[in-house]
Amino acid sequence: MNSDSNKSDSIAKTSHQKLSPELQAVRDFMAECVPFDQLSAEQLDDLAPQITIGYFRQGHIFTGKDDDGGLRIIRSGAAELRIENDKLLDRFGERVSFNLKGLSQEQPDVRAILIEDSLLYILPEISYQMVRKKHRDFDRFFHGQRSRRVRRAGLSDTSSAEMMQRGSDVMSSNVLTVAPNCTIQAAAQLMTDKRISSLLVAGDEGLLGIVTDRDIRSRAVAKGLSGDQVITQIMTSNPQTISPADTVFDATLFMTRNAFHHVPVLEQEKLVGIVTSSDLMLARRD
Repeated sequence: MNSDSNKSDSIAKTSHQKLSPELQAVRDFMAECVPFDQLSAEQLDDLAPQITIGYFRQGHIFTGKDDDGGLRIIRSGAAELRIENDKLLDRFGERVSFNLKGLSQEQPDVRAILIEDSLLYILPEISYQMVRKKHRDFDRFFHGQRSRRVRRAGLSDTSSAEMMQRGSDVMSSNVLTVAPNCTIQAAAQLMTDKRISSLLVAGDEGLLGIVTDRDIRSRAVAKGLSGDQVITQIMTSNPQTISPADTVFDATLFMTRNAFHHVPVLEQEKLVGIVTSSDLMLARRD
């Protein structure tokens, strides 16, 4: 049996012993990252001890040419992927990952440049490929990610311009709001009728909170709250916001860091729109 097979066996046989606090923190972070959030608790427990951690200064460059592979997950910081003629391929922040070995097969000169001091979680190549082999949805995500990045390389050089669009260019300005005395049932019905995944709660004093479909599931249905309860019982009060002057990159980094999928847009304390993760994906032409 070759050495790679021995490594694979040892990886597959990782015991489910209690993780140390440090490894538990790694495991919990991975559970928040797509597509690791699709893996079971036991699978995440197995992967956490295989992660190595590296701290790199702003300006550090990883190249695909001599890369040993492995999946790099941004724990904190931000990076750009660039190819020949310094063309921007992608720009991203926390919870987003990249694998230069796979991408360099079609873009040999690809490189990742850290644009902030960054802390990276690194999953070795053999572990990364094993998880892809075992889990179809996991593999499909990374295959799609690679395809999107390769496809961008074939487009005209618009990626940078797309990322520097203003938030006002991509936000939804026709925002639905409800009063704080709206019931949970009425809010859920409105979201269903309008086919939207969030509502903003506003009163005379302005924006009060935000409610998402996830809030209705986890804070109302899962806890057995009556639909007659007011929406303020489950909303996120005083939500964080962005400005219409913020760029698509600013919004992407902000939402990724905070694991937000919906962010209100305020201009001089006045509600002017909302940006969703879907809006950002469309803006980046994924």
